[in-house]
Amino acid sequence: MRKLLKGVLQLALATVFVFVVFEGLSNTALFWYTLIRHPVAPLAEKGHTRYDPDLGWANIPNVSLKDYYGPGLDLTINPQGFRGTRPVEAKVPGGMLRVICSGDSMTLGYGVRDDQTWCQALAALDPRLEAVNMGQGGYGVDQAYLWYRRDGAALEHQVHIFAFIISDFDRMQGNSFYDYGKPVLMVRNGSLVVTNTPVPRVARARPWLMQNLPSALERLGTFQIASRIVQPLAAHRADPYAGGNMERALAVFEDLRRLNAAKGSELLLVYLPIQNEWKHRGNDRFRTDLGTELRRRGFWYVDLVDEFRAVPFWRTWELFIPPGAVKFVGATGHYTVSGHEWVAKTLFTHMLANPEFAERLSALPPGR
Repeated sequence: MRKLLKGVLQLALATVFVFVVFEGLSNTALFWYTLIRHPVAPLAEKGHTRYDPDLGWANIPNVSLKDYYGPGLDLTINPQGFRGTRPVEAKVPGGMLRVICSGDSMTLGYGVRDDQTWCQALAALDPRLEAVNMGQGGYGVDQAYLWYRRDGAALEHQVHIFAFIISDFDRMQGNSFYDYGKPVLMVRNGSLVVTNTPVPRVARARPWLMQNLPSALERLGTFQIASRIVQPLAAHRADPYAGGNMERALAVFEDLRRLNAAKGSELLLVYLPIQNEWKHRGNDRFRTDLGTELRRRGFWYVDLVDEFRAVPFWRTWELFIPPGAVKFVGATGHYTVSGHEWVAKTLFTHMLANPEFAERLSALPPGR
């Protein structure tokens, strides 16, 4: 019996050893195959943007991309370069209240249809609201501000929602994003100064290895295990305080308030939550410091993170795009249709709680 057990144990160990070796060789083969042959996932912005000397990149007017993010998920750019199917008139239509939504890809609606973004979902909650989507993939606080200053401030509007995620502060530090150059904002003698413009036309090209390596590494089991351990810290690698980001952001917000006051518009600053902020609190100190300062200065500011954390954990997975659902780089973690609806409904509740906004809306005739 002892010899039999020993033989069974040796056979089991040999089987495990062969499996481990075979699995390791298979993963290694997949790694090299992916590195050499696997196509690089494209950037979504390359399909609907072009070089812009002021902003780095901007939407191409009158672009219509059917099934861009998937079956039935069309992306349309109107004649003014905003996401939407119709041009925006300079004047607000009678009986309407216009809301301009500025932000990054979470506002643009990466992965959903034109009418499913939180900006359009907000307008769908009340027929007296007209929404203008000025979100753009990869924009930081700086570019979203510069685009509004150039193309949005000229439009008549009553509310300007300027939305951001934690990464948008870090993006202000660099002069490029992926393969695109971008302007850089500086604060000098208390005033905002735009540098690196005109933005260099030649995009920063990433070497072939750097384009293919991330996809190849995902084929390795050891990399997947390490990712699961390190992923909770991924959003906190960048320091949102670095490079004077807080100072620059506050200067941007002050100028946005000035621009909106000149238009008779109310500025609403919104902190949008990302998926790992449900559990991980590495951004909380910056977020709290920012909120404290904005409220001290009298800004209308809404932070959606605490309400996001009140959502049951199992339901949070319904709010964000899972890996592999959309073909483009960086699609994972953007809002799903349910996510955009949650943002719109939660944000609208906050807006109605603001007496000035509620008064403006109630002054309009009942929705058509």
